[in-house]
Amino acid sequence: MTDTDSIVGAKAKRARDAAGLSLRDVSRALPEVPGTDPSAMSERERGSRSWTVEQVVKVAPLYGVSPASLLPENDSEDTDP
Repeated sequence: MTDTDSIVGAKAKRARDAAGLSLRDVSRALPEVPGTDPSAMSERERGSRSWTVEQVVKVAPLYGVSPASLLPENDSEDTDP
C-alpha cells in the first residue's frame, strides 16, 4: 500500500484508541459501510489495505474527529495558477 494508507491508518488507530473503541465496536456501529469488519479495519490501521472516502467520512465522527484530521498533512506550498 501507499504512505498515505499508512498515515491514515496510524491516525485512525490513535483516534479510535483515544475514543475508547474496539474494532468490533466500529464494525457494530457502521454495519452499512462496506469493509468495516474488524479484520479489514485492522489491516487498514496497519496500512496494508486502502481506505475509501466513505470509510474515512463515517469513522471520523465515530472517533470524535474530523475526516480531515485523519488525512496526511499537505506539505506543499499553495501557488496561484
